[in-house]
Amino acid sequence: MDCATPDGVADETFSWTYTVGEEITAADGAAATRMIADAVVPDRPDLELTVESVIRITGVELNFAEFVENEVPAFDLRITYIKQ
Repeated sequence: MDCATPDGVADETFSWTYTVGEEITAADGAAATRMIADAVVPDRPDLELTVESVIRITGVELNFAEFVENEVPAFDLRITYIKQ
């Protein structure tokens, strides 16, 4: 497997700032937390990246869902991050 950066793709370092927001209820009735992440890319003041998501931590498992205003978030439990 070749893991080299493809031609035309720049190597850039991102710095993220996370803001943990309100607690909300997911589609399955479980508690979740809204999170907003803002990216800062050195030497790219024109690039603004904000990701709004919903997170749920259960024991050693972390799940993400997309945050959409006025919609109840639904987690895709096929994608789970597990603390090692």
